[in-house]
Amino acid sequence: MDPRKRYGTGSIFLNNNNLRILDTQMLDAIGKPLTSLMSSFLYWSISLGGNPWHCDCRIHPIAALYSVSDIRTWFAALGRMFIGLMCKTPPNLKGQPGLLHQNLSDFVCNITDSCPSGCLCQEQPEADRMVINCQNAGLGEMPERLPFHEKLFLNFQNNSIRILPEFPYMSRIVHLDISENYLTNISPEFASSADKLKYLKLANNRLKYLPETIQNLRSAEIDLSNNLLICSCDTLWLKEWFETKPHIINRSNITCSTASDAQRITIDDLQPDEFNCRVNCNYKHCVGYIMFSAHSVNYWHYLLPVRDNGVISYLYLT
Repeated sequence: MDPRKRYGTGSIFLNNNNLRILDTQMLDAIGKPLTSLMSSFLYWSISLGGNPWHCDCRIHPIAALYSVSDIRTWFAALGRMFIGLMCKTPPNLKGQPGLLHQNLSDFVCNITDSCPSGCLCQEQPEADRMVINCQNAGLGEMPERLPFHEKLFLNFQNNSIRILPEFPYMSRIVHLDISENYLTNISPEFASSADKLKYLKLANNRLKYLPETIQNLRSAEIDLSNNLLICSCDTLWLKEWFETKPHIINRSNITCSTASDAQRITIDDLQPDEFNCRVNCNYKHCVGYIMFSAHSVNYWHYLLPVRDNGVISYLYLT
């Protein structure tokens, strides 16, 4: 077939068979995009009535094309080409004219391959995403495999997950809600690989420490509220991170306490000079640390250089 030519007129009658799926993905597989096919067979009619059509994500490309007003006014081809296509399933679309249905977000596919037990995995082409809803699924750990999609929206709320590891699909996560779990550990590699992440909800877990690599999530909105963060020399970097990270939400509920003090303070109110911190570093790292400290004159008055076996240390004096 020459995509530069138009064929027809002609008619194809497929009425009253047992056809269920109208899948345009096969056109991409043979290198004939849907728009090219429709242009070439503009004056053909394909009768599809009397079939038990299942209207899911595979019908979305045709319905989306017809929803474009410029195409609809240019020609009513879909009304001619695909005559009588009425949805029988799913139940919410029964009796609807599949190609004229206005709410394109209704055309979805429930995916079972690699979908964790107790979860709903749904491809939503109108939003260009795969939604994986594992809320209240009784999971004790993150699944190693998930259905493939370039944009994953994950809901793992209210399970018993203790560790947020690094798996290959982490680089495709756009949205992750893992609140209301038992998280005590986040893999440093997770934060390094999740470069598409735009939303991360870690609220209501048992996190005491965070990997410093979480700072790599520069464009993500992050909720860390109601965890068990510890105030210590190892977590002082959180203060600077909060000052430069506007997308951290629910800040008033993000608190920490010292190991010996039950009183909790917000990270925003954390005062680094309240801790007697000894910073071990080589010369290169110490220079960087001193340059950072120059931004706060107060720090210069509290740093005492100490050399021990060739290693320079700086001791806070209070």
